[in-house]
Amino acid sequence: MRRYGWKEIADKYKDKHIAIIGNGPSVARSDGQGGVTWAKDFRGYPHPIWAVNGGWLRHPGQCQLGFVMDDPTLRKYQDISPWNKEYHNKLKKVEIPIFATRRIRSFPSFIEFPLQEVVERFNDVYFGETVHYMIAFALMIGVKEIDLFGCDYKGARTKLQHERAGTEYWLGIAKGAGIKVNLDLQETTLCTYVPKEEYAEVAVNDFYGYVKEYFPLMTEKEKNAAA
Repeated sequence: MRRYGWKEIADKYKDKHIAIIGNGPSVARSDGQGGVTWAKDFRGYPHPIWAVNGGWLRHPGQCQLGFVMDDPTLRKYQDISPWNKEYHNKLKKVEIPIFATRRIRSFPSFIEFPLQEVVERFNDVYFGETVHYMIAFALMIGVKEIDLFGCDYKGARTKLQHERAGTEYWLGIAKGAGIKVNLDLQETTLCTYVPKEEYAEVAVNDFYGYVKEYFPLMTEKEKNAAA
């Protein structure tokens, strides 16, 4: 396949409406052996799709740009499991451009991610997972709108907490720059804690401290229903 440059990619997506797709359970469910038992169907989706780590395999023919920020030459990613070997073989034959930490001869679709340009553009460093690089790159090149799918941070594992925080940070930068961000309702990104005790029955989701009966943003219909 032909080699791409990051500036060519930037020109292609400037002022475009794109989707960034993670591999969370709202988009793909793992079978525990590297495969999936279900994947969200994006056929008919009208905008360019950027996918994380093998997402182009789960959504064949629909993904136009991939991101693999884990160096596949490191020993821990060269596991002897059949799935890892199969994935690496497919990664070497991918026909779409893939952003990575560096160009690697055996992975001809790889484009070196423009890290220096991104860091200089935002004068900040907060990259805890691949999705953060994706959002930052989208902001740097000037996309106009982002749909986010599959960025699920369920559970209380420390790693997930840090990943979610970074994603929300970059989405805040996007909103501050006037870029419209649309979230899949199944995601936990930008969702607040919903208490499980008695208070949950009267609490207003996403507005800490407010109760439904006295919530000032309610419509008259909602106020009457709460009375």
